[in-house]
Amino acid sequence: MADLPDLKQENDFVKNTLLDWIQNLVSKYNIDGLRIDTIPEVPKWFWKLFADRAGVYQVGEVFDGRMDYVSDYQNYIDALLNYPLFFSLKNAFQYNGSMRQFESTLANINKSFKDSSVLGVFVNNHDNSRFLHNNYNIPKFKNALAFSLMTGISIVFLSN
Repeated sequence: MADLPDLKQENDFVKNTLLDWIQNLVSKYNIDGLRIDTIPEVPKWFWKLFADRAGVYQVGEVFDGRMDYVSDYQNYIDALLNYPLFFSLKNAFQYNGSMRQFESTLANINKSFKDSSVLGVFVNNHDNSRFLHNNYNIPKFKNALAFSLMTGISIVFLSN
């Protein structure tokens, strides 16, 4: 799906059409939360308008491990997929990395994000190879999954 044209949110017609659309969609279908893909592809100022108009919880995807880069988006929408934690969790549990580094990531998340309790925490998703693909260690997978279920808002990706 590469090379698709972008929408120009700076154009009032486009901006207002999108804002009306999300307000109507949420209202019509009684939606209580939104997962927004690839939010860095749209100007940040637009996401604040979008979030206000939607009036429901939003979690956005910023596929990046840099804490300061990802956390800044929480100034525009409610929450993000916690990619900084994902990469640290994968390193600690899947690749036998440092638990001290994992602990440091957790501490930095609490300092960097406005509200770390609403971040989307996950072990697997559709954009990355599955945990068990690179290391078929069921106990480690269970530990990573258990951790994700007790931190933030858990997102469990099921596939067969």
